[in-house]
Amino acid sequence: MKITGKMKMLACAGAMLIAALSQATLFDTSIIIDRAANNKTLTVRYDGAAAALVELRINGVSVASRVLDENTSEGETNFPVDVAALEDGENKVEIRLYDKNGKLLGTQKSTLSVDRQATGPVTLLTPAKNDTVQGITEIKVGFRTELKNVYVSFFVNDDFKVLKNFPPYAYLWDTRTVPNGWHEVQAWIVDESNATFKTEKLRLYVNNPGGQTKREAMDPKAEAIKNAGTKPVEAPKSDIKAPTDPKVTGTIGSKANGTATGTRAMNPGNNTAKPATEKPIVIAIDGSNKTSTTPKVDPQSVKGAGDLIAKTTPKETPKLKPVLIDLGTRLPDMDSMPIYMNGEMVNFDVNPRVTNGVALTPFRHLFEHNGGKVKWDHEKKMVQGLDEALSISFTIGDPTARVNGNSMLMEMAPFIERGRSIIPLSFFSQALNVDVQFDPATGHVLILNAKSK
Repeated sequence: MKITGKMKMLACAGAMLIAALSQATLFDTSIIIDRAANNKTLTVRYDGAAAALVELRINGVSVASRVLDENTSEGETNFPVDVAALEDGENKVEIRLYDKNGKLLGTQKSTLSVDRQATGPVTLLTPAKNDTVQGITEIKVGFRTELKNVYVSFFVNDDFKVLKNFPPYAYLWDTRTVPNGWHEVQAWIVDESNATFKTEKLRLYVNNPGGQTKREAMDPKAEAIKNAGTKPVEAPKSDIKAPTDPKVTGTIGSKANGTATGTRAMNPGNNTAKPATEKPIVIAIDGSNKTSTTPKVDPQSVKGAGDLIAKTTPKETPKLKPVLIDLGTRLPDMDSMPIYMNGEMVNFDVNPRVTNGVALTPFRHLFEHNGGKVKWDHEKKMVQGLDEALSISFTIGDPTARVNGNSMLMEMAPFIERGRSIIPLSFFSQALNVDVQFDPATGHVLILNAKSK
């Protein structure tokens, strides 16, 4: 049979069509990668593929995978991201979808940006960047320019640890409380003008002897799907056989006759050698402790001390001063904070918290606890609070409120969260003329009701 040029063209066209169809099968899948503002969670949504497995790769390395429901063509899952393990700058992210046989269905790429630098007036003096640390590690703040009446908050992996308003501005971090691996530390500083400065994020590698190492748990089913399309590699056959009963010749040990002499004989049953000097145990003291105690030294109880040991008076740790929450006050971020009004704890179904330094709270709980009534206009998205001599109204999304007919500007526009209107706590202080204070020693907010002032 003679193959004509036309037949060759048809064959090429058919091959191109098959290739195009295979490409369509690979890339018709829709994959969307959403990431949280703090880069700590990646949410993956997909459509158009009966996927059985999703894999996360960062900088070309497979870091995690999730088993999916292969009976549906769409779905959603998420991956926690260890931000401390990311490199400075851009990090390449890739999501891969596989079917139950391990065939690649589609991919999507994105990036995660990490900026640990800071050029403000504050910095972290110790430890050094990318240091390996263990045990108790001092995190110390330094100042490039003079700042007065500062409040220094320390964070580990973005979690608030302690607040200090007296020197030395340092935090003793017990690294044994975290798994071995990369972690980030940072400090926020608020000065007397309520300006907030942040140090660089310092990446440190914790490596405690016997410490836990955090690893992503591998799903056996996920591994089976990923390896479904691969064949095991067999070693080449060899005629060389290993000895089945090797004999080792030589002298393993020798016996010596003699007697141990000296001031102290060794105990043959004790195989543990103790150092001459015990390593002292250092205890980190954070802001959750209201007082600290120093052991008293009695010179008469120390043999041979004589007059060399003087009687000492324990030095009290300076108490942390409450911070007045007013317009412009910035606090360390926290997911929740208890609020007490006249010594009584206020119950919430949406937690008060601090976001980007601004203290936030649901309006209804506080206003009703103060004796007022709250009305909600769904069409206008307006909240109205009425008390004996007070009328407050504000609209969701509008930072301008009305208090007894007068305009009052909030430092953040109110918003809805889980059915509750959220306002800056400073607005509650202004509108009701009450004292609102943050106690850094306990992390509580204290409110003095205007009616009892």
